[in-house]
Amino acid sequence: MSQYFRDNKMKFAISNSKFEFGCIWILASGGNDVVQLRKEENVKIYIVEEGTCNIEIEGKHYLIKKGNFVVIPREVPNRIYNLSDDFKRITLEIDIKKHSIAIENEINEICKKQMIYSVSKNMRAAIDYIVEYSKKSFDGYLVAIESMIVALFFEIFEVMNVKLDKMDIYLSQRIEGNKKMRQIEEYIYKNISSRITAESMANYFNLSTRQIDRITLNCVGETLKDYINRLKRGKARELLIVTDDNLSQIASAIGFSSEHSFIRFFKRMEGITPSQFRKMNKK
Repeated sequence: MSQYFRDNKMKFAISNSKFEFGCIWILASGGNDVVQLRKEENVKIYIVEEGTCNIEIEGKHYLIKKGNFVVIPREVPNRIYNLSDDFKRITLEIDIKKHSIAIENEINEICKKQMIYSVSKNMRAAIDYIVEYSKKSFDGYLVAIESMIVALFFEIFEVMNVKLDKMDIYLSQRIEGNKKMRQIEEYIYKNISSRITAESMANYFNLSTRQIDRITLNCVGETLKDYINRLKRGKARELLIVTDDNLSQIASAIGFSSEHSFIRFFKRMEGITPSQFRKMNKK
């Protein structure tokens, strides 16, 4: 299960038919030089977002700048130093599971020839998506982030030329699916005070209801109906905590025709009534 830690740190457990591994995502700024050589317990990837730094890997020195990423295998001596004042990086720490060890072996072999790469267009799109969504707090946002992190790793493997069957097809579908998912999500938020149906959304996006459901299932692991309910629940929770609106006003704000139907919905989703939730969480 994914977990979110504040201060720009996220931890995920990622699984796919081709691999399984744990991942820690950290967004950090300059001023944290590592001057001593060390060996990593896990595979580590540095993606330079701003500025420059130097990195030493097994006695070789490299200048890394914005738009580069470097891959460091496990147990390889390395250090990062001479960070510029504007330096900013994303660190991906990967704990590859035993039955995915073939991927790690391939990464190790590739890194003997090349460790420094350029961030691709699809990597950039995935990174921007993850950074943007890490600032959000609605229910389901972690699932959306995890979905894009999987896509990011497929793209990293593509750039490194790690052989994974049908990777390019999967990646293109995942990237395109997430673009459409963002449009679907924006539509739901814009119309959250209305009764949203699969048919109305399908007509708006010129897609079939089956296609809409497939996109949400692939990207967030839920049917469209469940996803809409999750966003409505999240919005209801927010309004109950940060506003003094009465239940009738909140019901109307998230598209329910009556206070009674809203209370039934909320109790089904949360296990308690809206009034009980507000009493427990009101700041």
